[in-house]
Amino acid sequence: MAALYFTRHYAETGGKPKLETVQQMHETYGEAMTRDILAYIRAIMIGDAWENMFDALRLWIKGNSSMETTLWGELAVVFGIVGMMPAVLIQQAIRKLV
Repeated sequence: MAALYFTRHYAETGGKPKLETVQQMHETYGEAMTRDILAYIRAIMIGDAWENMFDALRLWIKGNSSMETTLWGELAVVFGIVGMMPAVLIQQAIRKLV
């Protein structure tokens, strides 16, 4: 249950949880598991943001554009993930070497 409460707190604070809550996660789950939980939370938040922008782009194409975003912003987020993937793969390869 602690991980569920932490996930909620993490989302409510915009990805900036209080130090005490992170320390509590370390005490409850250990360093490795806490790191994994944080990675999953971040992946879910990125996926959610990507989905929101993809939906905004889809609505723009249909002629129902959102006043909160721009076409270029939507395109940058939707297709920017393609540009990030090589950087992530390179970073992971370097981590394995070190």
